[in-house]
Amino acid sequence: MKNKLIFLLSIIFILSISVVGTFPSLGAAAEIRRCALESCHGLNLKCGFNPPDMCTQLYSIGDFCRQYANCELSGETCKLVNSPTLDKCIACVNACPNKNPSTHADCEAKCRSKLKN
Repeated sequence: MKNKLIFLLSIIFILSISVVGTFPSLGAAAEIRRCALESCHGLNLKCGFNPPDMCTQLYSIGDFCRQYANCELSGETCKLVNSPTLDKCIACVNACPNKNPSTHADCEAKCRSKLKN
């Protein structure tokens, strides 16, 4: 009887060790860091670890250029990846006249066409 009890306690002990080893300790919080653009709209292209959780669907001048923007984790730094296409897009949009929104939209549409060709 004593041997069965020792055997049973040994099994319970081994199982408890294996179960505890599969879960992170309660004191250790898993830190999830996401390297991404920290704004939703426009040409303010800053990469970092605080991207917005949600963005509006409102369009801002230069939003279409954001498709060419990529952030990259390099060591502990989150940085914008250099892209000739992104640079061309930003230069084209910045060259558009800012006074009349409809004129700016037409100019921006021409920028889209230039980048697709």
